[in-house]
Amino acid sequence: MLAGVGSGLFGPAQQAAVADVIGNGRSGGKVLAVYQMTSDVGAIVGPLVAGMLADVLGFGWAFGVTGGIMLLAAVGWLPTRETLRAAGS
Repeated sequence: MLAGVGSGLFGPAQQAAVADVIGNGRSGGKVLAVYQMTSDVGAIVGPLVAGMLADVLGFGWAFGVTGGIMLLAAVGWLPTRETLRAAGS
């Protein structure tokens, strides 16, 4: 229950960030829908795959694979630039 509440509180903030990146001048309905769909797929498939890994190989492997996926995502974000402009610049 606590994980559901946490993800429910985190989701709108992520969608607001995506909407800020899209901007006011463009339609963001399709982009937000695809973003939400991929998020839903991850929320469904992730625990299933982690559970299968834990059953077959043990919890260490499940946590290790999860951490590896997280690091891959972090590396993908490293080259991005800041989109927020400082006041007066």
